[in-house]
Amino acid sequence: MRLQNNLYSVNAIHQSEEGLSCTIHLMEDSPVYKAHFPTQPVTPGACIVQIAVEIYEGFKGLSGQEFKGIDIVKVKNAKFLKAMIPGGGRSFRYSIREKPADDALTHLQVVVTSDDVIYAKLSLICKDI
Repeated sequence: MRLQNNLYSVNAIHQSEEGLSCTIHLMEDSPVYKAHFPTQPVTPGACIVQIAVEIYEGFKGLSGQEFKGIDIVKVKNAKFLKAMIPGGGRSFRYSIREKPADDALTHLQVVVTSDDVIYAKLSLICKDI
């Protein structure tokens, strides 16, 4: 199941020399939150990683290149520094940078923030489908 429009919605997306930046809003009424701590909903770490993958796939899919998607080969590093809790009008910003590599894999550096607070730092190694 794709998480976009089921767990989060995209508010804005922007590309710069530094990489890709995407602002999202978490949907408080998502079934994920009904199952994951219903009295105090918290976004699961696996969902935080999957959102990064979906944002990257969506952007690459718009680039005009033939692109079907990516699979995660390895989560090289995942630091969840603060709980991502839906609601309160809060938006989260995913900053995604493609890191140069010598192999045929895609290396992504991801930082998730809101109001200058870092929520997660991810280092993902992916392959094209």
